[in-house]
Amino acid sequence: DGRFAVARAMLSDSARVWDLGFAKPVRAVAVNEAEQIVGLSGNARLLVTATQDTVTLWDTTSGNRAATLAVGAASASSELTPDGTRLFVQRRGDINTVLELWSLTDAEIEASLDIAGTPALVALDAEGQRIAIADFDRAVRVWDFRSGELVTQIDLAAQPSEISLTAGGDVLGVVSGEDGVALWRIDRPQQPILEETSQGRWQLRFSPTGTQVLVGRPGYGYQVYATSDGRWIGPPLGGGQTSTGLLGFSVDEQVVVTGAPDGIARFWRAPKAPPHDEIRSAKARHTIWPPSGQAVAIATPDARAMIVGDREGDVHIIPAVPDAGLQTVTDADVSYFGHSSAVRLLGISPDGALAASVADDNSIRIWNAATGVPRPFFANVPGNAVDRIAFSADGSR
Repeated sequence: DGRFAVARAMLSDSARVWDLGFAKPVRAVAVNEAEQIVGLSGNARLLVTATQDTVTLWDTTSGNRAATLAVGAASASSELTPDGTRLFVQRRGDINTVLELWSLTDAEIEASLDIAGTPALVALDAEGQRIAIADFDRAVRVWDFRSGELVTQIDLAAQPSEISLTAGGDVLGVVSGEDGVALWRIDRPQQPILEETSQGRWQLRFSPTGTQVLVGRPGYGYQVYATSDGRWIGPPLGGGQTSTGLLGFSVDEQVVVTGAPDGIARFWRAPKAPPHDEIRSAKARHTIWPPSGQAVAIATPDARAMIVGDREGDVHIIPAVPDAGLQTVTDADVSYFGHSSAVRLLGISPDGALAASVADDNSIRIWNAATGVPRPFFANVPGNAVDRIAFSADGSR
């Protein structure tokens, strides 16, 4: 929770546990200088250190050794889970890799997963329930660590340089070098709920509860999104003053911290998501001008109408009124619920008579562009996400 920290001198036979609330050391633990500091447990009751082939648990109340874990050669690379209750161990080999989760309370292995080859990247959720593994084939596989069952596979367009999971393991964050960033719902692996593909040194940080995420790049600033559906929350933070490295939420998610090129840390009030009932009432009004990235739109060839598809699965046919600007949609406007998931792709026939919509679940519907009424046609395409649609010249196919 950020209250306690551990530090030691480079050549010292002790480690000091500090109470940051009072800026004072509260315990000195006798630790051989050859042992590496791994960290503190979630409640700061245990100090975790590593030697060449063992991991030692120290009771910070008494300073005594509490337990020794026979981790083996992987002890030096072991790390604590985000909630600080377990130790994550990777036994990497050329043929296979064994991933282990050790309980700090029971001092024994809780879960183990044996996978082929050597993974490129590995990420755990806060409690170590789910584990995401990125191979070198641009695929990320998410496993239930306790049962050993494969939950889902997400096929990426580019090899990721960083992956992370929300606290509950429901959303995967992916950074693809300096090419972009994406968020993926584990239960909807066909299409990302958020994707940015501009050049830059992208960063992505989930909030402690996993309900929000910070996404951005130095020089452009950072944006807070809802991890449930990729909604834009509040204004951008940081602007052109940010630098790579320091980025994150406070424990209570009330504050966001960013770094600056001049070495100064800047603290921002975290934007608030609207209450759930407000979101629900907004959906009931069929607002079709949500923030950028929340809807897709296409114009008919004669520019007489706009077809808009939103994240609720609705498809709207909006008459073009040159002198009216952006108008609030009324109940009289034509709107149909066309899909059970977000609309992400639209197409129009050459004569402008028909429109086609594709949703995240690969369902396809056809619409009469003049009236906005859906045709009885409905298709569901199996396999990878549809990324392009086109009508034949006469609009019959």
